[in-house]
Parts: sequence; structure tokens; C-alpha cells
Amino acid sequence: MSVCVEFPDGRETLNDDGVGIDLGIKDLAICSDGTKYKNINKSQKVKKLEKQKRRLQRSISRSYEKNKKGESYCKTNNVIKKEKLLLKRNHRLT
Repeated sequence: MSVCVEFPDGRETLNDDGVGIDLGIKDLAICSDGTKYKNINKSQKVKKLEKQKRRLQRSISRSYEKNKKGESYCKTNNVIKKEKLLLKRNHRLT
């Protein structure tokens, strides 16, 4: 008994449908087909949150220095409240 089976040619033809990606500072990425992806770290909302975070960190640091007793720091209720607010800002940024 003999069996004969035909298979189509397994070679695939290559095409030139590639896309080039340019990573930048102003825009996150620009593709060769013209698509632009914005950098979310440059948005107004993120800048505002980072500014609030910096101010809050400075405020906490000043509170620690003000309540310093000798070599140790005294953690008051206001400092604890500010640290919780800082955690919320960090969570919002991430």
C-alpha cells in the first residue's frame, strides 16, 4: 500500500509592514505611521500632584524638626495626619 499526501509550500513571504518607533522627551513615542503617544508625566494633573507632594514633605520635615526632643523625634497627631495625606498623594501619583 502506498499513500501520497501533498502539503502546500511552508515558506512565508516577507512583507515591509514594519513600524518604526521614536522615543522622545516631549512625546512618549511617535510611530512611523504618524501615531503619537503623549507622555503622562508632563500632564497638568501629575505636575500639580508632584507639587503638592513636595510641599507636604517639606511641611512634615519642618514639623519633625520643631518637635525634636534631644536626639529623638516626637510624632504628634498632626504629623501622623500629614503622613497619611502624603501616603494618599503617593498612591494617587502611582
